[in-house]
Amino acid sequence: MEVIDPDNQRVEIEERLDSFRVDLRIPAMFRAGLEDYVGSGYDRGHLIASADRRSSGVLNSETFLLSNMSPQHPRLNRGLWKTLEEK
Repeated sequence: MEVIDPDNQRVEIEERLDSFRVDLRIPAMFRAGLEDYVGSGYDRGHLIASADRRSSGVLNSETFLLSNMSPQHPRLNRGLWKTLEEK
């Protein structure tokens, strides 16, 4: 569950890092790979938004682990989901 509090909302990095990568903590047979999204027609949709973890580069970078992604239709990810994340 994501908890938003003043400590993790402090802004120390200005831009998202866009460092999408495999989460090596997940056993290989269960983890997603970058290749799973190539040509799939789906976006890598954040479960915890990058903008909600800008208090440190490490925290922001962790939002780009594929274990924090869900396949999302591009219209949803770039439309309604983005609107919800920005509230």
